[in-house]
Amino acid sequence: MHVFRFQNAPPGTTRLEKLEEGTQEAQTSGSYSWRLRRPRPVDDPQGAAKRLGDELESMGIREYAFVRAPKEYYDKDLEFRRLVLNAPTINHLCKSIVMENTKVDGSDPSIFKYWLVIVQYNARLSNEALRSFVLEHHRGTLSRSKVNMRLVAEEKSNEMTGFTKNAVTPIGMRTRLPIVLAKEIAELDEFWIGAGEVDLKVGIPVDDFVRAYKPFVVPLSQSVILRAIRGSIGSSALSRSSNDVAASLLICSHSFATSSNQLSLIKRLRDQSGAPISDVKKALEETEWDIDRASEELRKKGLSAASKKASRSATEGLVGLASLDQCSAIVEINSETDFVARNTLFTSVVSKAAKALLDSRDSVSPIGTEIGLETLGLLPMDGTQTIQEAVQEIAGSVRENIRLRRGFLLKSTSSDDGIVGTYLHASAGPHVGRIAAAVLLESPHGGLKELDKEQRKVLADMAHKLAMHVVGTVPKYLDRSQVPPAALDKERDLLIEQASKTGKPAAIIEKMVQGRLNKFYQDVCLLEQPFVMEEKKTVSEIIADLGRTLDVDIALSAFQRIQLGEGLEDPESAKDFAAEVSDTLAMH
Repeated sequence: MHVFRFQNAPPGTTRLEKLEEGTQEAQTSGSYSWRLRRPRPVDDPQGAAKRLGDELESMGIREYAFVRAPKEYYDKDLEFRRLVLNAPTINHLCKSIVMENTKVDGSDPSIFKYWLVIVQYNARLSNEALRSFVLEHHRGTLSRSKVNMRLVAEEKSNEMTGFTKNAVTPIGMRTRLPIVLAKEIAELDEFWIGAGEVDLKVGIPVDDFVRAYKPFVVPLSQSVILRAIRGSIGSSALSRSSNDVAASLLICSHSFATSSNQLSLIKRLRDQSGAPISDVKKALEETEWDIDRASEELRKKGLSAASKKASRSATEGLVGLASLDQCSAIVEINSETDFVARNTLFTSVVSKAAKALLDSRDSVSPIGTEIGLETLGLLPMDGTQTIQEAVQEIAGSVRENIRLRRGFLLKSTSSDDGIVGTYLHASAGPHVGRIAAAVLLESPHGGLKELDKEQRKVLADMAHKLAMHVVGTVPKYLDRSQVPPAALDKERDLLIEQASKTGKPAAIIEKMVQGRLNKFYQDVCLLEQPFVMEEKKTVSEIIADLGRTLDVDIALSAFQRIQLGEGLEDPESAKDFAAEVSDTLAMH
């Protein structure tokens, strides 16, 4: 069967002939050798090639080729393997391995324990270079003593990737892992890797792979790094402390020739800005090593880079939540990938943006509860920059489209007579997650200010549980009065149409419609929903019971529920969070 899907292959392309004799037809000349090879059919009894091919196409990769290797493949040298795959050189033959940081337990989702690493067969992986990259990626979170990279056990690799017999591939992994691609591979036109079965190989254009899978591109070849060290900063670097050597590896991977004083400036500016080392070095050179001017230059470039990426889709990210007793602030910031969303720089900006909105609660005027985007972006954050400036700066650092999407405030009209309860679901760090909810409990007659400390604690606990309820049940309105007439008319017309098909009398149909409308209200109106922790009672009944217990009139006067990416994602791929939240509620 043919599972190759090359498009627009030019006439006169070559093919591999008489492989056993090691002969090959002359290739048609061209600058991009990938498009000058004609694919051959491959046996696919287990369907692996089709499954991986389907994923490649779903990722937007239309040009790729599978090859089934002969039995003697691994007994032969790399030149024989190159001929089998019809690869340009042996440098194009690559392998995928799963590496493990043995010093972390994997409990913190923002710190990666496992990495999928792609290297060339003929290059020796520099474990120190990989370790330095991991340390730099988690800068400020992990110390050097907390990074120890080792090849993962075969059983664990099988479990995480779903591929046995070391036939690991980044395509179609069971568990999504961050991918590290050797810089030496990224400089090629195409590369060949394993395809999930020990004798199945796949060739992919490098640019297409990088665009689709967004790997971290890192210099990993030991020979390349040692040459850079010797050529750029001298062999004396090899006798430095381990910390200095790690820094040198990172800097030399970008072909830097620097003095020790310049190295210090690069490190300082890298720590201050979070920008890639290559950008830091270039900014310092352009400003004659003036760190203040270089810092400003990086900020300008960050804004420029952010504007270039603004057209790209950004549906991942996080929701930030900050709150006080009488007020809550929620801010959503989007990124292109969930890997960036877990980056500590990104989570910090989201968290601080929510805090900035909370701190500015008395100086902004929301429309309902939503803050205008322009107003939100101009709010001061940390006293040094606005929220929008911070978003643009991190866009330049992580090289993705980062988008400030929306912000909301929920606050009591009285400074001492309201309680706001909040809940953050699928937390990715302090004060950030994928869904945030807030509810406001007030007293129509100002009775909450008379409650003692313990009573207010009981009230706050109920407000928190109600916020959890809101996350899980997804109400659209507070009560019937808030249901728009157009939405109600649409639902009524639908119910009438359904009931009319039963052939029953008009009076019966009217009762049927009214009964189903009541069910509609129970689904979409918060106060009429069965309370998730006590389903025999509605939310309004739970609040009334609490009022009687505390001897005060209590009303749930407003709520918010903000879910990451709602309105942006493909409806078919939207997740059902209700069951997940119900499991969480069961633990409370």
